[in-house]
Amino acid sequence: YGPLRGSVLGLQVVLADGSLLDTTTGLRKDNTGIPVTSPFLGAEGGLGIVTAVSLALPPAMASRQVALLGLPSFPSVLRASAMAHSRLGEILSAVEYWDAGCMHLLNASPVGQSLRDPLDQVYPFYLLLETRGSNKDHDLAKIEDLMETLLLQDPIDPPPSSSSYSDSDGINPYVTGVIAESSAQADALFRLRESMTIALGERGIAHKYD
Repeated sequence: YGPLRGSVLGLQVVLADGSLLDTTTGLRKDNTGIPVTSPFLGAEGGLGIVTAVSLALPPAMASRQVALLGLPSFPSVLRASAMAHSRLGEILSAVEYWDAGCMHLLNASPVGQSLRDPLDQVYPFYLLLETRGSNKDHDLAKIEDLMETLLLQDPIDPPPSSSSYSDSDGINPYVTGVIAESSAQADALFRLRESMTIALGERGIAHKYD
């Protein structure tokens, strides 16, 4: 649901002189005075020690839909992401991305041995989409419509001849995708994304996708 700072209502902070700054009023809308909380967010204790936080927690939504796309190029990732924002609108809750290099590292990593790539073949780029809403039928229809539109554009933007990816790499240049049919499948798709950091760390690579 966006950056964490957008959900922070207030902080309790011990300053360098030992005094206590407390902005934990709990009010969602408080336009009184200077917004003194912001400088402490992300300062990692450099401006003061945070001892309490007041957070706005969104209610859990009744419907969660997750889809994974295999895409042929980075421009197609950008177009698919833009289309997801346009067509899924208010129910789009997450957009995650990774590339074939990270998928190869994950497949070679011990952490990846227990994971299954539902696309069954490596693609140059991947896009993971999640929606959260209040009406399952409505949300599923919207993400199915998006997926159908993207898959009908097969192939969209094939990789250029100068691409570092080739058929010999076992990489499919066309578009494909799946929609999770259960919460277990949805969690499994997100484990692919979340395990990337572990697989990269095992190789000593500092590479982030946020």
